Amino acid sequence: MKELMINYPKNQTYIIAVSGGPDSMALLNMLYKLGYHLVICHVNYHKRKESNYEQEEIEKYSKERNIPLHVLDTKNMECEGNFQAWAREIRYQFFKKQYDAYKASGLFVAHHQDDLLETYLMQKKRHGIVSYYGIRRETQIFNMRVLRPLLDYKKGELLSYCVKNQLFYSIDSSNLEDHYTRNKIRHHVIKDMIKKVVL
Repeated sequence: MKELMINYPKNQTYIIAVSGGPDSMALLNMLYKLGYHLVICHVNYHKRKESNYEQEEIEKYSKERNIPLHVLDTKNMECEGNFQAWAREIRYQFFKKQYDAYKASGLFVAHHQDDLLETYLMQKKRHGIVSYYGIRRETQIFNMRVLRPLLDYKKGELLSYCVKNQLFYSIDSSNLEDHYTRNKIRHHVIKDMIKKVVL
């Protein structure tokens, strides 16, 4: 698999969002191996049976490598309105708190090529006018510099990276269902597109 080619200063501190999925675990390990000063942020929504196990494994990874870790536990927080919108809001508020506390230079998130394509197709499906189709490599959210260095990587490549490097990763069981529009696109449209490319 191709090496992660980035040139952010290594004498600064960066926040990294880690869910425990293969995408964020691969990014975490890549950045760690490159020598970046990281602070891991993890949100435990307690929405799935594997949530606590994911947190335990992330804690183990951070402890073994002496990487600071902060966890937001939402067990006693009440969801207001749409869960996905609420979850995103509290997630980025949490990231912002740590971002400011560490005077971080950026927030790494593990969006990849499949996410980019899914976002583009969702934007086209809505027939709305947007300023940018897809996902930007760098943007501002809550006055944080959000960095997405994995947009050239397919999800399958990141899974293979985790297996090759013997990294823990968890598959979000909710992503296997078709309740959300993004999941429908992922399972039926993206999957068919990948099959055609392979054939």
